[in-house]
Amino acid sequence: MNLAFTLDMPWTAYATQTKTVKNTITTYDSSHSTALNVTESSSMDISMTQWSDFSYKAGEDDLLNPLDGSTHGEHPISDCWAVRYGMEYLLVLTKTEVPFRGGLSWEQRPAIGKPDQFWGISLGTGISIGRDPGKLILDVAYNGSFATDVFASLVPDQTGLSTDAQEHQLFMSCIWHF
Repeated sequence: MNLAFTLDMPWTAYATQTKTVKNTITTYDSSHSTALNVTESSSMDISMTQWSDFSYKAGEDDLLNPLDGSTHGEHPISDCWAVRYGMEYLLVLTKTEVPFRGGLSWEQRPAIGKPDQFWGISLGTGISIGRDPGKLILDVAYNGSFATDVFASLVPDQTGLSTDAQEHQLFMSCIWHF
């Protein structure tokens, strides 16, 4: 079992997000007396991080490049883009809800020279049991991230070095509304 903690330090960002709900389909059981709703929604976002402006300052030193410690601007870092697309189908039954989620992503990560390219996939589902108060929600999600020939900035001046990356994450949650 792993326990993790994340601390995000302050930074400034500007973003625009648009969410589009495509449609709602209503279906009925075989007796045509109970409605079984299926809701579909999708979302897409595009973002850009201005890594070219990123630097750090240690004591009285000049501004430094965070990737290799050189003077800021000596080895420029390119700005990075990301595109993410996801969909959710929500099956609403009389006593439970079952979501089916999936997504694809492409993102650039900062590197000296040109940014590293990462591709991703995400899948998830869950189930709700009961009604409020006392509703229990069980959920599971998978995230996969893949890249070829990345991280060259971490080991500068190495010729013939090629690193591929795969990251697999499985998330599980249990939420109880009381």
